[in-house]
Amino acid sequence: MLAEKLLPSELFSGMTAEELDSLIKCLHMRRKRYEAGTYIHHIGDSYDSIGLVISGKVHMISEDFWGNRNLIQEFGELEFYGEAHSMTRQPMFFDIVAVKKSEILFINTAKMIAACHSAGRAHQQLIANLMRIMSEKKLGYMRKADFLSKRTTRGKISAFLSEQARIQKTNDFLIPYNRQQLADYLAVDRSALSRELSRMKEEGILDFHNNHFVLISMDGL
Repeated sequence: MLAEKLLPSELFSGMTAEELDSLIKCLHMRRKRYEAGTYIHHIGDSYDSIGLVISGKVHMISEDFWGNRNLIQEFGELEFYGEAHSMTRQPMFFDIVAVKKSEILFINTAKMIAACHSAGRAHQQLIANLMRIMSEKKLGYMRKADFLSKRTTRGKISAFLSEQARIQKTNDFLIPYNRQQLADYLAVDRSALSRELSRMKEEGILDFHNNHFVLISMDGL
């Protein structure tokens, strides 16, 4: 049952499976599948729905004329994107691409924010959840802007890893990106990123293996 699968999403927090099932029907939510590598939305597209990832993973990216890619945001299962663009009907600033075989649930934002008597309390809960999550996302984008404001690759790495340690409440943690994705996220060259990480490891500042990091010393940060 779709409602039971979607229930753990923050967007539907505080609802029962029965309420969510009623909401799915009331808002005429629709599902669509995409193969890995498929572009779901392109820069300049206008659309009227948010996309919630039922399964798989999608990236919000920007690419310049020469194909250099910057990872803006990653959306995994039960996370959603596109709320600001669909509400304002402004053309999309970025591309949305499926990086794994994915299934997306599209929810029309005009119907979402309009009064709905059949879904009742669940509809009001949906709107409250949406507003809270949008505020949290805004803070996340502000944090990324802080990372990118650092002048050096080391500064960007240090700011990002420090934030991960704070969020996960430990100096021993996993990050959600592979090396190329991290380079794209921090807007640095992958080779430069790898070199700087190796230097920091040699200096005893941190240790790492793939996406597992351990912060050891504050010296050099």
